[in-house]
Amino acid sequence: MTSRRLALSMALVAAGAVVLSGCGGDKSSGLASFTPGSSPSSTATSKWTPDQQQVIDATMAYRLLVSKYLRGETRLDRAALRSVATESRAVEAEKIIVGGLTIGFILKGPEDVNEVRAVTITGAKATLTECWIGRSYGVRKSSSPPVTAKPAKPLLVNISLTRSAGSWRVSGFTDGAACAAKG
Repeated sequence: MTSRRLALSMALVAAGAVVLSGCGGDKSSGLASFTPGSSPSSTATSKWTPDQQQVIDATMAYRLLVSKYLRGETRLDRAALRSVATESRAVEAEKIIVGGLTIGFILKGPEDVNEVRAVTITGAKATLTECWIGRSYGVRKSSSPPVTAKPAKPLLVNISLTRSAGSWRVSGFTDGAACAAKG
């Protein structure tokens, strides 16, 4: 593989990791930071309603699972992925995860931080807006020398969720403008 093609592959996988991780929002109806190493309910003491907290917890459960795969877990549990994402989102996430693992792309370093800025619920649809602060970096050790992709700059991300069978599932991401940590 040429170095140019390798760089393009790494850029695509890094972009995929950003999309899987998500970032967003700038309304401040409450502020809660989440680092995937902590409990999904780490925002429980914030000003969120119980319904909003369910959306936050569902989003964080998705992130915990995706982070596990992007950090090298090779046994992809499709049922677990579909329990936290809609079918189309799970299929897209699986392609990005498998593609990254296939070329040897693994996330290293500290976990990203997600500052929830707003949660809007309308019926069976919800949008979680957050500032995603990338701290992990990508490494492809199989390259000589190993290729490292720097963390992405903080972004606002709107995460769409859909309620199905009583559970919230991530259905998509929309990137926004740059953001800065508030906490």
